Amino acid sequence: GQPAPIDIRISGPDSDAAFALANKLVHDLHQVPGVVDAHVFQVPDAPTLNVDVDRALASQFGLGQRATASDVLITTNSSAQSAPNFWVDPKNNVSYPLVVQLPTYHIESSHDLWTMPLTTSGSGGSSRELLMNIAKFKRGTAPLVMSQLNIRPVFDVDADVQGRDLYSAAKAIDDVINADKPPSSSAMTVHLSGQIETMIDSYAGLFGGMALA
Repeated sequence: GQPAPIDIRISGPDSDAAFALANKLVHDLHQVPGVVDAHVFQVPDAPTLNVDVDRALASQFGLGQRATASDVLITTNSSAQSAPNFWVDPKNNVSYPLVVQLPTYHIESSHDLWTMPLTTSGSGGSSRELLMNIAKFKRGTAPLVMSQLNIRPVFDVDADVQGRDLYSAAKAIDDVINADKPPSSSAMTVHLSGQIETMIDSYAGLFGGMALA
């Protein structure tokens, strides 16, 4: 099923242009009475904090890229992905995941991440080293939710209806889509779906059946 009663799907070869059109549709939908909670479902530019490990420097402390990434993952998330473990209750034979996780309130700032201790292994035995000594940190962006249709990027503008019937809202949304419709040279398509599409198909089938009867 669709995540919202109103779903406008934008697809095109240029991801940036399709996302810009989706944001424009969201802005214009906010001006339509009765249409609420308009937003773009996909998030192509979520903020990230990148950790770039200096492999040559890390190797001098007995640290590898895999071990360092595993330590960061377990500390910031849990061991569920890097070292999955399960315990089976002998009474009911139900398995429960066993994970190791640092309480989230222990990481309140980026400085807490910089001073994360890493376990090193060398000829002199194991020791501790701070993450900031072998890695650099920088901010960036990364896609959080992405969709594709026939290898082309797709963006869904989802919205809801409040205090207005769906049919009249659909006519106003069609006017917005026609006003923002991209030129044919852009090879972008805009398709209105969701419960509106189901409603139109149901009415068409009903009226067609009545006409044949």
